[in-house]
Amino acid sequence: MIDMKDELLFDFSINSSRVLITDKLALIDNVIRIVDFTDSVIVIQNGKKSYTSIKGNDLTVSSFRESRIICTGRIESVEFIKPESKKE
Repeated sequence: MIDMKDELLFDFSINSSRVLITDKLALIDNVIRIVDFTDSVIVIQNGKKSYTSIKGNDLTVSSFRESRIICTGRIESVEFIKPESKKE
């Protein structure tokens, strides 16, 4: 069993999407850039080829700094997108 200290250190050492979400707020860590932004969808790049899509209504970006973004509005869904690599 992992203790709380080790779990927190593990959480902050991973460079992948981390999302804390409620129906009115989404906090996302390890953000590289905003790819698409409308009042109904926000798409964020989280890695070389990984993205997070937030869908809802009246969406806004209330904060974006130090690889963390806070989105507010009526959040309906969150999708993690990793495009499949092409086979040659």
